Amino acid sequence: MVFWLIDSDMFLVKKFNIERYMAGCDLAGLKQLKKHVNYIWNDIMFFNMVTMPNAATINFNCGRIDGVHVDTGGYTHDYLKNNPQVHARYFDNFYINCYEKATITSDYRNMLDKPYNTKLLRWLGFNDSAIELIEAGAHRIEFLLDNHFFHYRSGGNWNHQSSKYHATKTRLCNRFIEKTLDS
Repeated sequence: MVFWLIDSDMFLVKKFNIERYMAGCDLAGLKQLKKHVNYIWNDIMFFNMVTMPNAATINFNCGRIDGVHVDTGGYTHDYLKNNPQVHARYFDNFYINCYEKATITSDYRNMLDKPYNTKLLRWLGFNDSAIELIEAGAHRIEFLLDNHFFHYRSGGNWNHQSSKYHATKTRLCNRFIEKTLDS
């Protein structure tokens, strides 16, 4: 039995077979690394509750581990460390931030600078609607798991953006989602 944990501003935008994806896997998510602390970001995670060892011991708290500040999900570090037999699978992400130098990151390592290269975006698996969204200037958005999931990011406005910022971003993102669902 596979369970999902997904953030409120994360959207499934392509058909996805979770049973096939989780075959032979206990836990899947986006790996985070802060200094020497490895953990799984819990904005989107999948759990195979039948095979996952010691499932009751997983902890999603934030705080400090060995003096390193970790955000929500940081204490999954302890679960992974204490359960080396867990079969974890980590998925890719593309973070798009038009206002900073690193505009696209894949697994936070490979960076591309503007202007965007449409051929490269297409090669990376972005469809026309996603390319249009990126080229329109929507920033601080994210695509995960081979572009199956779209993350609006900061939907709760924890970073204190203006209402105009969110109105524009929401309009662009809604258009992307509508076009994606129509295709």
